[in-house]
Amino acid sequence: MEAYNAAVEGYPPRDMLDLSYVDRFGVRAVYGRDELSFSEIQRFLVAENIYNAYMTRKAADDWAKWATDNPIAAKLLAEVEGLINAD
Repeated sequence: MEAYNAAVEGYPPRDMLDLSYVDRFGVRAVYGRDELSFSEIQRFLVAENIYNAYMTRKAADDWAKWATDNPIAAKLLAEVEGLINAD
């Protein structure tokens, strides 16, 4: 949810920032160990996918066409928005 909320606010989520630090400086410099865990990798990728999906949909002139052209991203956003609206 944090990734979606960050996208709505117009800034990258913390997980994407952490990933950018890992990309730039390496895992050891950022986390003090040699490897990322599987769950960290998954968390980074999910945050990145949610953020990118939201931002591309936001930039689209026609959301219906965007959804047709990007069915996986559209499904991801629908699931996230469903979870947020269920609260």
